[in-house]
Amino acid sequence: MGDQRRTKLFAKNRVLQRKLRSDNRSSHQWFSILLIFIIVLGIGLRFPNLDKKIYWHDEVYTSLRSTGHTMGQVEEQMFVGRVVNAKALLKYQQLDPNLGWQQALDSMAIEDAQHPPLYFIVLRFWMQAFGNTITNIRSLSVLISLLLFPAIYWLCWELFASSKVAWMAIVLTAISPINFWLAQDAREYGLWMVTIVFTSAAILRALRLKTKSSWLLYSLTLALGFYSYLLTGLVAIAHGIYVFILQGIRWNRTTKAFSIALGIGTIAILPWMLIVIQHFEIIKLSTGWLKNSLPLSITLQIWLLNASRLFLDFDLKLEHLWAYILTIPIVLLEIYGFYWLCRHTPPKIYLFVLTLVGVTASYVLFPDLIQGGQRSVVTRYLMPCYLGIQLTIAYLLVEKISGLRSIQQKIWQLITTIAIVLGITSCFASSQAVTWWHRDVSYHHAEIANILNRKSRPLLISDSFGINTGNLISLSYLLAPKVRYLLLPEVGMHPNQTPQIPSGFSDIFLLNLPDGFRQQFEQKHRGKIIRITSDLWQYRKL
Repeated sequence: MGDQRRTKLFAKNRVLQRKLRSDNRSSHQWFSILLIFIIVLGIGLRFPNLDKKIYWHDEVYTSLRSTGHTMGQVEEQMFVGRVVNAKALLKYQQLDPNLGWQQALDSMAIEDAQHPPLYFIVLRFWMQAFGNTITNIRSLSVLISLLLFPAIYWLCWELFASSKVAWMAIVLTAISPINFWLAQDAREYGLWMVTIVFTSAAILRALRLKTKSSWLLYSLTLALGFYSYLLTGLVAIAHGIYVFILQGIRWNRTTKAFSIALGIGTIAILPWMLIVIQHFEIIKLSTGWLKNSLPLSITLQIWLLNASRLFLDFDLKLEHLWAYILTIPIVLLEIYGFYWLCRHTPPKIYLFVLTLVGVTASYVLFPDLIQGGQRSVVTRYLMPCYLGIQLTIAYLLVEKISGLRSIQQKIWQLITTIAIVLGITSCFASSQAVTWWHRDVSYHHAEIANILNRKSRPLLISDSFGINTGNLISLSYLLAPKVRYLLLPEVGMHPNQTPQIPSGFSDIFLLNLPDGFRQQFEQKHRGKIIRITSDLWQYRKL
């Protein structure tokens, strides 16, 4: 009787186990389908409305560099005190048969040497092949962003040896608001992010295989990284610290191979570094704004928002209460993720992430704390940090939602679902928006263009100081042909030369001109100047 009961119980357990395995396979299939759907959705949201977003100040510089024009040329030819059509500035955004590759490289070297040429060279090829409409230019960034998916899979496989973590990282990358706006901006930072991931995967592969070809691949990816953005040097320093910690800070075959590979990658960038040194004074001038300190309260608020923008971004302003209600839990999740990573992975995993994040964070944070400045609030400088956070959270979520069923697992499944929903919602909102927070210096251009385009014959007066030239070109993409510019040399260099108001215009506007100039303008023309937006003022005759 006892044997029969044991036989029945054994048979029943076999049935239950088969059913459980079947349920697990079915659940795994549905989960895989869901992940693929999310990735496809994240990719699909990158393509619509590329031409509907303002082509902002920094993207204007991208077109200048790739076409071989210079800002000095624009200011010398256009900012001479005459009235021109707003669209006249756009010729400096077009390919010119008289400006070839040499002129393009000269434009980059002379005026913008801190931005290496790789992205701009690739973009010039792209523009020659497909045209230089806004959609065509930004579509290159979209396609570059797709390289992140195989790169992040490779990196996660090398670091965690887990396909689950790799797929989770791809999902988080596909719907990350930071990665999303990188994919829709005609700037080099999306390419830089791709090279950071490939270089990081290559160093782990080289440490695993220890072959000449693997170290050569690392040198190649490092060189591509340097030619994408010079802050790749921070990634190389992080890799060096990681290698020497693992090897016990001693000279052996591995540290020697790494040093040679690093040397090859560094030598490759030397020709451009000579150009950087040659034009260092221009670079100091163009990046001088980084030394301007922000109030500590503002800095802390931006840090908080930047830390959460990998997973949540609704273009909320600093003073918006919901910005902190939504972001503080995300920051706490990230902190817990680093704690979990350090507690549950071997040193070769958590040290890689910590060095990647720590070197970059230290580089931008300590100068701000010691000397003052705002380097630590510039999002594009933080890309290695964002990669480390994504790897950490991908590992945390996979660990928490896997394993035995429990209340904790259900809670983490809910957290994962919320993170995915917030990411998708953020990307959808960004895809529909005309502007976004990272286009800060051109944020109000759509509003300004609407104001000017509604007038019957408007005139916009501005000068060549600071960001004005780039912003005026940016505005030109949005303005109707009836809008005219009166473009002046830098008014600070000519303080007593207030221009005459040309006849025949219905409304006179001033863009980002200093207080002293506006006061002189009021006195000379016996009128009143009224603020319309943060940058736009309107003159009204008394």
